[in-house]
Amino acid sequence: MASEVGEFYNLVGKVTRKFKSKGEFLSEKEWKEMKEELVDIFIYIIKGAAELFNMNLEEEYLKKMKLNEDRFREFIK
Repeated sequence: MASEVGEFYNLVGKVTRKFKSKGEFLSEKEWKEMKEELVDIFIYIIKGAAELFNMNLEEEYLKKMKLNEDRFREFIK
């Protein structure tokens, strides 16, 4: 997973440098590459949660979102 995060981080750096030097944002190719790397990271996280911790990440996510909604209700518009 570290390599996938590294690849994503490298793309972010490339896009940031491009934006700072040329004022341009993501090309279609860069957008596609970033999405692919994020999905790769997501797959590792889901598989790791299930295999290492016997965790249903979707269920845990929904619980946490509800908790945060209750906790930060006054800040949510």
